[in-house]
Amino acid sequence: MLKKILLVGIFMFLGNFVMAESDVVDAKAAEMLQTIKGLRNDIYVSLDLTPEQVVQIDELDSALYAELEPEIKKIAGMTQKLEDIANSDNCTKEAVFAVKKEFKTVEKDMNCIYKKYAKNFKTVLTSQQKSKYRQARNAKQAEIKQEIKRLRAEQKL
Repeated sequence: MLKKILLVGIFMFLGNFVMAESDVVDAKAAEMLQTIKGLRNDIYVSLDLTPEQVVQIDELDSALYAELEPEIKKIAGMTQKLEDIANSDNCTKEAVFAVKKEFKTVEKDMNCIYKKYAKNFKTVLTSQQKSKYRQARNAKQAEIKQEIKRLRAEQKL
């Protein structure tokens, strides 16, 4: 009887730990998704969209985010794995490269999702808006790359 009580206690503890870990991953995924939405909305502002275009893009975006969400959760999980590896006694190149390999697979899947979205998205825009979109997207990507460089430089200090 004591063994059963002990086992139930252990399972409850482990269940809470796993749930807490899952909550952290879900929170990271939600934050990542909000960042993506924010970046996209920043670009949309510059396009002078008509009300009809806004409705069409909202529909496309809803489908995009629904499709991206599981992939973003995978990335958030991998981020958590990397943090766990970094804080463990098993912090090896092999462990990190295994996660990097997982990431590459998810990255390919996300690129396929984005390509399908982009094809549909561009049909909504006028040629002038497409040009503005490319410029705004390129500027935002350059801004992100600069931020990554800055963060890498900080890590080297």
